[in-house]
Amino acid sequence: MQKKRVDFFVIGALAGIFSSIIRYILGYIIILFLPDYLNCVRIAASIILDPVQVMAGGFGVTAIGLQIDIVVSVVVSLVALLILEHSGHNFFLFKGAVIGATTWSLFYVVLSRILSQLYPANSILAAELSFLVHVIYGMVLTWSIVRLKKVFAANP
Repeated sequence: MQKKRVDFFVIGALAGIFSSIIRYILGYIIILFLPDYLNCVRIAASIILDPVQVMAGGFGVTAIGLQIDIVVSVVVSLVALLILEHSGHNFFLFKGAVIGATTWSLFYVVLSRILSQLYPANSILAAELSFLVHVIYGMVLTWSIVRLKKVFAANP
């Protein structure tokens, strides 16, 4: 009898959504102390919305930014899942930290300057906090992937 294969896409999507929400919560906590901090949700919302509207906040702005951020996170999660499939699950938290740092470099530093109307890193502290949040995001992402693979394998 053939062993049932764990659904690659579902695991990647769930891990991407979960880790994106954790990153959002961390960013929101930072905003409580640094109101001008540009988290991923604000940067993503400013791709579509006016920067003044984004900084004013509100449910609609957060919803649009979170939607964009979650879609990007799912794509990053699928790539991370491919990396873990190829390299194995050993040192998955370290691999997650590297994935998070790479994600920060590509999306926060490079693509946000091209696509967003709000430019990140209005201070060194904000840039370093964003980097730390992305490293944590990557670690949560790979932890989620490994955990979900175990859960799906145990419950075919």
